[in-house]
Amino acid sequence: MSPISSASQRTLWLGLMTAVSAGTSLLLACATPYPALAALAGAQARRTDSMLLIILAWAAAQLAGFALVGPSRDAGSHGWSIALLMAATGSLLAAQAGARIGAPWGRAGRLIAGYVAAYIGFKAVVLLWTLLIGADCAAFAPHVLARQFARNGLILIGLVIVDRLVARAGIAPAAAPARA
Repeated sequence: MSPISSASQRTLWLGLMTAVSAGTSLLLACATPYPALAALAGAQARRTDSMLLIILAWAAAQLAGFALVGPSRDAGSHGWSIALLMAATGSLLAAQAGARIGAPWGRAGRLIAGYVAAYIGFKAVVLLWTLLIGADCAAFAPHVLARQFARNGLILIGLVIVDRLVARAGIAPAAAPARA
């Protein structure tokens, strides 16, 4: 049993995962790895904690973008900011559904099924916004999607490693309740 309270563990875990996400986002030129983060959170954390993590990661990415690029007065930029929040949320909801499907195969099954669902959910919402505003669809070329899927998959592996390391230190999210 960890000497840190459950609430403190959850808060620390959320903070650490948000920081790792923000760092990854900065390394990838503000391409926050929402599907990877959603898969991890959706597979193991409570729904409220998962949603809070996604919102914190989005807010951190917005702050980083604001700090690096400067304030945007462009309505399109603000629209894409909202689109990304919606896509990140959609990614999490899809990850949670995928994790339920993968549950019979244990933690690995929850992570894998959650990741595939998270990636599809994220891209579906982004594609919808792309089509609605008439933006260029070049980011949906098969080779681009495959590269992004692989990159987010590698990031998920890194997040799992960080998660396991901090769990060994006694910092872990409250487990998601078993869902039928």
